[in-house]
Amino acid sequence: MHNRGADVESGAVPYYGIDLMARYRCAATYVNEIEPADLPAERSKEFNFAINLTIPLNVLARADRVIR
Repeated sequence: MHNRGADVESGAVPYYGIDLMARYRCAATYVNEIEPADLPAERSKEFNFAINLTIPLNVLARADRVIR
């Protein structure tokens, strides 16, 4: 598992996590707030999942279990 979707494009197999760019954009809206204690806490509502389907067969052959 990787924590960046871009890692899948570089050859990583799975990625599951939040859209960090969306979180950064949301955080920018708080920059001008004066009192940090007044800032609401937010939880991510969307998660992304990406997987690279180019897993070499020799790697799959070594697995004790392959889940489809």
